[in-house]
Amino acid sequence: MKKLVLIIFLAFLVIGLQAGNRIVISKKDLTLYVISDEGETLYRCKIACGKVKGDKVSEGDSRTPEGHYSVMSISDSRNWLFEPEGRRIPNCYGPWFIRVRIPEWGHHIGIHGTGSPRSIGTRASLGCIRCHNDDIVNVVKFISVGDPIAILPDYSPSTTL
Repeated sequence: MKKLVLIIFLAFLVIGLQAGNRIVISKKDLTLYVISDEGETLYRCKIACGKVKGDKVSEGDSRTPEGHYSVMSISDSRNWLFEPEGRRIPNCYGPWFIRVRIPEWGHHIGIHGTGSPRSIGTRASLGCIRCHNDDIVNVVKFISVGDPIAILPDYSPSTTL
């Protein structure tokens, strides 16, 4: 019995140590927040998101999906190419690509840097979330694989998630 109590105690301790931060996106304000478990805003930056307003309806609709997701992976994307319609655009994703798991669409989007810094603060993407390259470098310092991501139509730090 003592072993079982000790195992349960250690399990709760480990779960508590693994608690992470979360990313919250406000599409209305075009702002990304990194929020601690205590609700403190650790980092905030401007973003670009989908060209078309509203929640994602279909593949290729240039909308950023809304909902509660998680970080699937964090990848060094400095050498990635974007190749739309046979064109090759280098450094399109900036230094980091945070892959957002979107189960209902069977694929993912990214939170990433950009080769088009003037797009930040606008609706310019095909659905991904873009940050200035310096900002994405800072964001990845605060998050880990598995951390939650909320992409919301509107959010302010006083909002309860």
